Amino acid sequence: MKSALEVYGPTVTEDTICTDTLPNNQGTCTFIIFKINIINGRIKFLNGKTYSRGITSFVSSEGCEAGLPDGFVRTSHFLDWISEKTGIAIDP
Repeated sequence: MKSALEVYGPTVTEDTICTDTLPNNQGTCTFIIFKINIINGRIKFLNGKTYSRGITSFVSSEGCEAGLPDGFVRTSHFLDWISEKTGIAIDP
């Protein structure tokens, strides 16, 4: 499989998390990513805290089922901005 950098070039930056697709070319379009439990629109882990590591940013122009990497914005780089815009205190 080609790397995200090979596929998307300069679109991939330090603010990007790229993931491979799952078997049967399932990726971000099918919401089957990392087998995370999604409850009430929030990503929950076993310890009860809510986390977001990335927000979908882009997929291949060939479509979600092309078997190419998906790109996500690395939310950890924008915690101050997210807190400022939402008014929600964020515990990194």
